[in-house]
Amino acid sequence: MKLLFSLLFLGFLHGPPAQAQANAPADALLGRWYVPSRQSTVEFFKKDNRYFARISELGGGWEKNYAHTKGKILLTNLQFTGDEWAGGEVIHPASGLRFDAALTLKNPNTIRAIAYKGARFLHREFIMVRQAPPSESLTGK
Repeated sequence: MKLLFSLLFLGFLHGPPAQAQANAPADALLGRWYVPSRQSTVEFFKKDNRYFARISELGGGWEKNYAHTKGKILLTNLQFTGDEWAGGEVIHPASGLRFDAALTLKNPNTIRAIAYKGARFLHREFIMVRQAPPSESLTGK
């Protein structure tokens, strides 16, 4: 009994559960990212182990043409599979058309996003860049 109690106690001292540690790579997607034109941003957030993105800032031509879409969800239901976020949809802000979506991190500050309908080899690729690197956003630089 003492051994069991000691093991449990050491387990609590060791740190967070494995599940919390396992989510760290998946959460690398969270934050604000510039869309390809770099005039607007989307913000990725997590809800119930799924990832979503909403339009957060509009600039340039986007502001004039898409002002009504600010705050709307652009990417839905992405799940982290270990090397990518997939299984979700991207919603075109003007037409409402839906496409399958998959995202991968090229590096900590660059996302490769693809949108496709049915067949993945027929896709459109987008590169998004982090608005502020994680270290800068935490320090306020």
